[in-house]
Amino acid sequence: VIICGYFDKSYNERHFALLSLSIHGVKFHINSKNSIYLNSKAVIPN
Repeated sequence: VIICGYFDKSYNERHFALLSLSIHGVKFHINSKNSIYLNSKAVIPN
């Protein structure tokens, strides 16, 4: 399963974080204070 994710920075200003995931062409969003940036980089939740 390939998971591609990125932060929407415009939403990140208003929310804790918006993680957009795309799995098999289906996109869904996760709002979380501790998110993981899944796009060739990784952000460790603090």
